[in-house]
Amino acid sequence: MNIEKNLGKQFENAETEISPKEREEVFRQDENELRHATGECAGIESKHSIDPLRDSDKELKQEHEHPGLYEKTDAKVYVTYACSAACKHCATDWRGHTKELGTAEDTEIREKEIKEYLDKFKEAMRLYHEGGGRTILFTGGEPTEYPEKFFGMLKVLQDLKKSEGIDWNVLATYTNGVEWLKEVEYEGERKRVIDFLKELELKSVDLSAHHYDQKKRGELSKSMGEVDVEKLVAELQQSNFQVRFQGTLNKDLIGSADDVSKYVKWVTAMGGQDIYLRNMFKVGKIGPDTTPGDQQKLRYALERAVDLEQIVTELQKNPDFEFIGTSERHSGYGTTYKFKYRPTGASVQLGDLTIGAEDPEKNTYFTFNPDGNVTRNMNIGGRKDFSEKSQHGAKTAQRLKK
Repeated sequence: MNIEKNLGKQFENAETEISPKEREEVFRQDENELRHATGECAGIESKHSIDPLRDSDKELKQEHEHPGLYEKTDAKVYVTYACSAACKHCATDWRGHTKELGTAEDTEIREKEIKEYLDKFKEAMRLYHEGGGRTILFTGGEPTEYPEKFFGMLKVLQDLKKSEGIDWNVLATYTNGVEWLKEVEYEGERKRVIDFLKELELKSVDLSAHHYDQKKRGELSKSMGEVDVEKLVAELQQSNFQVRFQGTLNKDLIGSADDVSKYVKWVTAMGGQDIYLRNMFKVGKIGPDTTPGDQQKLRYALERAVDLEQIVTELQKNPDFEFIGTSERHSGYGTTYKFKYRPTGASVQLGDLTIGAEDPEKNTYFTFNPDGNVTRNMNIGGRKDFSEKSQHGAKTAQRLKK
């Protein structure tokens, strides 16, 4: 595949092929102004994001408390962008980054930042709950890269549940599993990560496992290739975690219906009953607003997307798979194809998703970023106050931006 031709086709309203030189000019246009305005990739706080701790004015807080604002919006929590897996296709790495709190090497600075970060998280979760939100997805990066932050966030949810009666639905924790069986120190105790998380009442895990063969997993990520998935899954099941297996469809790894079938057999042999395989992300618009990060990883993802409809068609002919139907995902920007694996009854879902085309005036997610601020999505244009141009009005926007 001609990658430059592929890139060119994905520019919004593009009518001609984009040359390498033109593409670089697009990515770099107004770069200094862009970074100054948004803080993207420069460690500067975005002026368009919510700082939930600013201004405690009760009247403005009440105005923000609008039932139903986030009722159908998931809270997507980026604990960190850091991840030892460094997968070749990682979308987080080719999207825009904010600065991070709680990752400084200096212990005193790091502890101060973690406290600030957790205070912001607590207030953000209150605002999310007041707007009708309940569903939380932890992601990254790898959440367990900074256990003090991740464990602290789970404690915040526990505290809010006990003190204010909030019943959270922690729907997913996306993880590569690399750190789970390792020991860490937290609040004077030394235990394995898996044991701390069990005590903190985490119940479900979305485990990234991108192939049924360990060597193949290592081709995508060296550290993930070193994980003994079978051992980890046995430990998770023994600790009563609900495990969903997450894999990425990839022409080089899982690229056909036969590959999907082998993957499902591998998972179900471990007792797994919940599988989600997603295609490489499509990009609705390529440019500095949506894809300012790692261009090599972006190219890798674009080149290795599979023909998902063809795989679905072939699986429908396989007697081991019963087609259930389809559903929308990500506020209508993607589709999930649902199957039942007849030999064990396992749920098998395959999905595709277009990112970078989100409406900046709509709440795709209640996104809590590693800098402690809340935005609509990961696009630079989406890093705006949720309340702008909404029924909450300018007062709320002013409160959250001060």
